[in-house]
Amino acid sequence: MNLQKAFAENLKNYRKRSGFTQKALASKLNYSDKAVGKWESGKCIPPAEALVKISKLLSVSVDDLLSVSSEPEYYLGINGSALKTEFMLTDKSGRLLLEIAKGPSNPSACGINEAKRILKEGINEVCSGVPLSGVAMFAGLSGCTTSDNQAVFNSFFNTFSFASYGCGGDVENIIAIGLGKNDGVALIIGTGIIAYAVKDGVKKGIAGWGYLFDMGGSAYSFGRDAIYAALCSEDGTGKQTKLLSELTELFGKKPSEALSDIYAGGMNKIAAAADAVFRAYEGGDSVAAEIIYKNCQEISRIIETSCKTIGNRKTEVVIAGSMTKYGNIIFPLIEKDLQGQGITIRTLSERPVLGALLRAREEVKNSAKR
Repeated sequence: MNLQKAFAENLKNYRKRSGFTQKALASKLNYSDKAVGKWESGKCIPPAEALVKISKLLSVSVDDLLSVSSEPEYYLGINGSALKTEFMLTDKSGRLLLEIAKGPSNPSACGINEAKRILKEGINEVCSGVPLSGVAMFAGLSGCTTSDNQAVFNSFFNTFSFASYGCGGDVENIIAIGLGKNDGVALIIGTGIIAYAVKDGVKKGIAGWGYLFDMGGSAYSFGRDAIYAALCSEDGTGKQTKLLSELTELFGKKPSEALSDIYAGGMNKIAAAADAVFRAYEGGDSVAAEIIYKNCQEISRIIETSCKTIGNRKTEVVIAGSMTKYGNIIFPLIEKDLQGQGITIRTLSERPVLGALLRAREEVKNSAKR
């Protein structure tokens, strides 16, 4: 990349981060907006005195504005879910520089505009003082592959002038850190559920249709089943269950009286009810046990289908997501269903955001090939 092109990308990036339009920046500099447009198109570089003024206005150094790098100096990994979004920045040696957490970025949970707001806020904060033209970024986001969200996110990330970038579902982070280059299955059981069967580097998605169509195994499914059982217990159409008292305590009122709040709260509000199932189960509640068995059977079915797709005699399944906190209850039931099939199940011990950092490095290689 030549100096003029590097400056153009750096100026555009820092200007946008500082909230200036071309016209506003030009006004502060006593230049025309056409002049700023020429600088950002790579046609020319402003004189030295203007460079100094620009650096002060945008709170960066002149060196940052003129920085030319053939390879990224920094790597940014993002792991987004329906609960939170993690950002981790390292230098090229892998030394951690900064990590932060923000709110949810799953568009199914918060909407695409809110997801983009959270991502922009997090990127600007974690990369403050770092030229984005020297950053390679990968974002693994839950809900990214639903509908046309991936195209929307790709266009969004393109506005940051990263050295390279990529985005995909949050399962991509799990595959990178949990399986590496090996064949196997990556399964996420969080607010939603999705699995990927990986063979010879080729991935095939299993389930992951979203809360309207997935039939069990996710926190949303556990929570929905719990609320339904409690409502039926309340009106007499179902069995008596401790879930009624558990959810009354959770919502601060009986489930039937909390329906408007539940609908307004959306999938996260319903997923939050999943914890009640396991509390009731540990208290000996038979209805809670039925809910757990039913949902575990769906998890087993997804795992079995994924492993058949790979076709190996022995398959490793790496499981991540918020529901793994109940692995002591869930995993034995799944293992019993899958007994004798050569399937090994383990919980992901590494943080998924580390997988995003690995993918950020892969994006640099992919960019070089293109």
